[in-house]
Amino acid sequence: EGRYAELGEKLEVLREKTRALGLEATKSSLLAETHRVDFWDDPPRAARTMTEIYRLERLLDSADRVAKRVEDAGAFLAGSRERADARRLRQLSDRLGEVESHLDVVAYSLHATEGVDRCDAYIAISLIDAEPAEDDPVGLLAGMYAGWANSKGFAVTTIDEDPIDARRTRRTTLFVDGVAVYGVLASEEGVHEFAYGRGDDRRSRLRKYAKVEVLPALEEEGPALAASDVEFSVELARGRGRRIPTLRSLARLVHGPTQIRVEARTDLEAEPLRAHLVEVLRARLARRDRPAPDGHEPVRRYVLGPERSVRDSRKGTGSVGLDDLFGGALDEFLLV
Repeated sequence: EGRYAELGEKLEVLREKTRALGLEATKSSLLAETHRVDFWDDPPRAARTMTEIYRLERLLDSADRVAKRVEDAGAFLAGSRERADARRLRQLSDRLGEVESHLDVVAYSLHATEGVDRCDAYIAISLIDAEPAEDDPVGLLAGMYAGWANSKGFAVTTIDEDPIDARRTRRTTLFVDGVAVYGVLASEEGVHEFAYGRGDDRRSRLRKYAKVEVLPALEEEGPALAASDVEFSVELARGRGRRIPTLRSLARLVHGPTQIRVEARTDLEAEPLRAHLVEVLRARLARRDRPAPDGHEPVRRYVLGPERSVRDSRKGTGSVGLDDLFGGALDEFLLV
């Protein structure tokens, strides 16, 4: 009950922050602008206004959704107390932990009021090693990020999957549609290490590596692309993936001036697929002159056997089990 009370206090702080920022008033003001007869006379400005309205609506909806989760947890607590049900109380403890992490994400999104931190995110995951692992590092990471996003009520679309065989994946790209999700997940970018083997000496373990690239969906904030500078092509493809049951096409988008290429094996229709590839291209163009990060420390090391464990380069050894982590229990490693 004390933990639930603390959760209620955090929710009230969140509500007060929402009121102090005047999000509803800002949204109403922007909506009023859209009714002006000259609103579309300046298309770029109009597009930015519509994008900001959409972001505000999602932010307010996210705050309402987490408030409903707190309310539901209160009802669950009352029912458990009446029945003196210890099992339900243990379930409540787990539920309160999930709601608290959701509150933290929403609170972060309220502070991310400017720049790319507010954006949706693309997560591109690829196997670095030429020789595939016995397990599926790319698939495990994709499931981890998708599970985390789904637990927060964020929509996930797999826009690309390149399978090695029925059990393993060479490459995949997820699109996560959620408030300030890029700002939350940006620290996941880098190399992730997977260790296998039974040797006591760490050097005797077999290690495989996967690269994670986290890109913001820049929309109106990204670099402009001239239609003549990009070439989009689609060809028929066959295959079955782990996340995409039937792969129907192979699409490519090439930026002529830089020769940056974005590719996807997918089941999406051409028009929405092209829109996704354009956003990935815009994000890569925006960061192409960014200096390479220093150091070679993996973002996280996952030991898959015989003693399963995880160690994060920032937080240290994780308390969560690997099965739970790969299912989406990622919160203890985020916003650190």
